Amino acid sequence: MSAYLIVDMQVFNAGNIENYRRDALELVKKHGGAPVGLDPKPCVYEGDWVPRSLLLLEFPNMQAIDRLLQSDEYAPLADVRRSNSHSRLVAFQGLQRPARTDDV
Repeated sequence: MSAYLIVDMQVFNAGNIENYRRDALELVKKHGGAPVGLDPKPCVYEGDWVPRSLLLLEFPNMQAIDRLLQSDEYAPLADVRRSNSHSRLVAFQGLQRPARTDDV
């Protein structure tokens, strides 16, 4: 079952974050993930959440997210992200979808 990771990032040092994004995306792909959406100016309709820049990543399951975020390869990138931005990462389980049957 798919799982999703939301990254909400307020960047303080854009130059270092660009390198982080490039390298982190390669690791996301290595762990079976793919970007689904990116918006540097998301729109809040209700509530008091003030997201800065949102990225939505899809993974095959929660274990893939755990493996990525706990990997030795990601650890130095996480340090770069933490020292150049304020970020929030939230993972959640996708919904079980019924199998599609199309009559042809």
